[in-house]
Parts: sequence; structure tokens; C-alpha cells
Amino acid sequence: FIGRVDHQVKLRGYRIELGEIEASLKTYSEIQHCLVTIRNLGTTQQLVAYYTQKPGSSQRMLPNLLYRYLRQRLPSYMIPNAYICLKKLPISINGKIDLEALPPPSRNHYLPLQYVAPKTPIEKKLVEIWRELLQIKKIGIYDNFFELGGHSLLAMKLHDKIESNCNKNILIIDIYKNPRLIDLANLIEISPNIKLHSALLPIILADEAVPKMFLIHPVSGVASSYLQLANVMNSSISSLYGIHNPRFSELDNNFKSIEEMASAYIEIIKSVQMNGSYIIGGWSFGGIVAYEIVKQMEMQGDKIDKLLLIDAYNISSIDSEALCNHIDQSNNNFIINKIATEDERKLRLQTNLNNKLALKYRPNLKIKCEQVHLLKALTPETDAIFQPTEYPYNAWEDYIEKSKLNITYIYAKHNDLFSEKNVKEVAAFLEKSLNEKEKDSLYTKN
Repeated sequence: FIGRVDHQVKLRGYRIELGEIEASLKTYSEIQHCLVTIRNLGTTQQLVAYYTQKPGSSQRMLPNLLYRYLRQRLPSYMIPNAYICLKKLPISINGKIDLEALPPPSRNHYLPLQYVAPKTPIEKKLVEIWRELLQIKKIGIYDNFFELGGHSLLAMKLHDKIESNCNKNILIIDIYKNPRLIDLANLIEISPNIKLHSALLPIILADEAVPKMFLIHPVSGVASSYLQLANVMNSSISSLYGIHNPRFSELDNNFKSIEEMASAYIEIIKSVQMNGSYIIGGWSFGGIVAYEIVKQMEMQGDKIDKLLLIDAYNISSIDSEALCNHIDQSNNNFIINKIATEDERKLRLQTNLNNKLALKYRPNLKIKCEQVHLLKALTPETDAIFQPTEYPYNAWEDYIEKSKLNITYIYAKHNDLFSEKNVKEVAAFLEKSLNEKEKDSLYTKN
């Protein structure tokens, strides 16, 4: 079928070629035409397969028949959740498949999964955790966390509870790769009994011989934006850890300054890397905190190899009353708007608090770090109050020697840097920064 623009999608951390699924379906002898798409169904996204049978076909293809067929040919994350047989696929007036005319799946289009109760201690413990997080009573070992209503914030909570209740260390990305309870339980069984700091988000765990990179959370207080890097970065050149705000849920005990936050984050970083050369960075607000971390660590005698600023601005050097008013108005809108969930409320309040910390922060000391890499977004936001070109060094020139500043440009909006269409370029920037050995400044355009 010609003209589809959605043939590549991202679902639960995986980049999926819909055409590859369709090609496998078409090899089934009874199928004439087929289409696979992603649909928003309730709180989850699901793969749905639509197909027509060949003329004269007498076999009735039930979902479990097609499911078993695809299981022999595709990985589990590429297998559709529902299968809908149509007399013909709807075609729009311009000759393309009319996606909006495709019917949503009903109960009989799904696999008739049989309930199987948990048996092992790990399975029973996971069922308890899932019941608490998902507010569902009956959960079997073949149930899928995301199909039951799980999402990224709940996945983070699940990760933390597995560590605290099972004394096991897994990556958050492992939850996306093993969404069925039985698969996750099997992974936990063989995982090491290593407990990391609760504010650490291990994204890529590479060989001990390669460097470790630490990325500080953006203004929301959570580092889940960086999870997408696991799918696009070269996992052999660096381990990657995100750092959450450990006081995310303690709004009355939040950090009072960027300096206090940085001091706490240094302890978290050193719980993984006690010494050596450090690589520290962050996106937006996270870059400001990363700068303060580097400053404090240098004062303590630590060696910083690289500071990675992902379109982070030194707000203190942008003498703009409009900027303060803009942030204050954004904060007010967060509070005024109707809050859907408790998690959303915490995210918005964290954003409010961290914006205020950023406005108060003053760097006050030039760092010595040999390499500072800045990824600069050149496309202004719709409601931007200044153009990126007004601040060619993102206002860091008074605190970072220009000769040590390596700038890479990306034609994207600041808030879209970790979207699906831009994350590959962000990953390329990080990989290039890791591989950079020269101390001379490199001014490059992407």
C-alpha cells in the first residue's frame, strides 16, 4: 500500500517497522491484504492488525491462530494485540487507506488469554506490586503491564518497588522489554542483588572499562526523558545514568537552592563512581545543575573530563524581565489548570519549584573543565521571548572559556529535543562528545 507516513512507530521504548509485521502476515496462506497500525485505546497504545481473506477461503482465522503464526517469526514486542478481519480495507478518495475509517477492536478481536495464577515467590510479589500500582485485583502471569494501564511514571514506580521489595537491580528499560509479568519475573530471578541509589536511573550498563555518563533531570525533576537514548546510542562506548530529584515526592522538603541540589547529586554520582574522570551533563535545567556539580567537584579536587550541556542556558546572564514574567506565568498556569492525576500535580509543582531555583542561581565562578560540549537548538519555541541566535553561547561565555566550548547545532525546538524525530541527533552529539579527544574548540553544524 503506497503513501503511508506512519510505517515506523515507537511503542514502549521500541522502534517498530509496521511494514515488517505486515510482510510477515502476508506470508500466511489465507490472507490477501493486511495493514498494521498503532491505536490509542483507553490509557494505552496497542498494535492492531486489519486483514482481508483471499476469495474462496473457508478457514476462519481466529486471533490466537494469527498470534501463534507471528510468534514464530517476530519478537514479542512486534506482535499485534488485536486482529480484525474486514471484507475490504477502506480507501479514501485519494486512493490511500483511510486509517480513520478502520473500526476499533472489540473484545472478540483480542487473544483469549487464560488466567494463570502466580506460583513462584517473585511472581506473587510482582502481582502484589501490580495490584497496588494499577488498582486491579485479578492479575495473572501472562498479563501485560502496559495493556493493564501502565505508563512511564508507573514504570518508574514499578522499578523502585522491585528494588525495595525484591532487593534486585534491573534497568527501567527492562520493564518495557518484558511487559508480561512472567517474563519480568524470570528476568528478576537471574538479576544481581545490587541496590543502587533510588535517584539513579540506569539506562545503559556497559563494560566497567568504559566511561560512565551522568545526565541530570530537566526541570520536571525526573530523568525519564533520557530513556529513549537506550534505543539509539552505542551501548559499548559508555554507561549512562539519569539522575532524578530524590525529593520529588517531598514537596515540603525540596531543595532550597541549585547549590544544595548539586551537593546532594555529587553523593549520588559517587555512589557509582568514587573517583576518576567524570562526565556530567543535563538537558535545559539539568545543564544548570550539571554546571554547579562540576564547579563543586573541581573545588573538591575531582577531575571533570566533560561537561555536556543539552541546550542549557545560563539564565542568570539573560537580563530580561520578560523571561522572569514568562516563567512565572508558566508556573501560574501549572497551578491554575485542572490537574488530572497526583503524579501530574507533582510534576507540575516540581517544575514550578525548579524554575524558581534556576532564576535565583548565580554561577559566580569560571570552571576549569577541559571540554564543554553544548548542543544548541536553533528553532525557537512558538512562545519564545528571545531568539536562540541572541545568545550564541547560551550565555555561558563568562563562566566557560570559549576555547574549551564545543558547539553543535541542531535545527529543532528546545522542548522537542528528546522527541522521536530528534533523539538520534542528541545521541549522536553525546557519542561525538565522548569520542572527542582534542582540547581545541570545534564549532560544527549538524
